[in-house]
Amino acid sequence: VTPKSIRIRKKYLTENERKRAKK
Repeated sequence: VTPKSIRIRKKYLTENERKRAKK
């Protein structure tokens, strides 16, 4: 697994969590 992939995945997770938290 490349660091870039992890960074992208982390960003996606963060966005999803933030959206979920907003609700």
